[in-house]
Amino acid sequence: MFLRRHDIGAVVVGDFNQVVIGRRAPKMLQVELMLLDHAQLDEAEALLIEFETQPIELDPDWEQESQPELAGLDLSELDLSCDQCGADLAAMPSAGACPACEREYDLTELIVSRHGPEALESLYEGAQTPNLTKRDRCRECGGDITNLPTRDRCPKCGRLFDKDVER
Repeated sequence: MFLRRHDIGAVVVGDFNQVVIGRRAPKMLQVELMLLDHAQLDEAEALLIEFETQPIELDPDWEQESQPELAGLDLSELDLSCDQCGADLAAMPSAGACPACEREYDLTELIVSRHGPEALESLYEGAQTPNLTKRDRCRECGGDITNLPTRDRCPKCGRLFDKDVER
């Protein structure tokens, strides 16, 4: 995202235990990036060095703002019983302590763990998703990538590819 904010088209590809454009990052942060324009490589490397030296500043309310508004769900259709005592938490605030046993709970976490993230999908219907089409040929060599994962290496030329293309 940092590169994209600086008008450099880049996507994370492969698994998350690789080299970052020729440099090793701490294990938990290692990713492989694919630049959409190889001519921007030097600029991308400079920006990544700048990014590593800047402290990350989070908005103080980021966590609260990222919580979905559960009022849009019919909670009566979901199992929202307390993990410890079985008390029904559906009518309770979205997070707090169980009134029966005082165990801490978070309704969003309960919903996701018991019903999957798709149970919250209707809360995000207004979220914008890019209008993508799938590429079926490698941009570098023209090799067929139809049956390969969305982001990978071309078996013919070894270049990284991303099949998702914005229309």
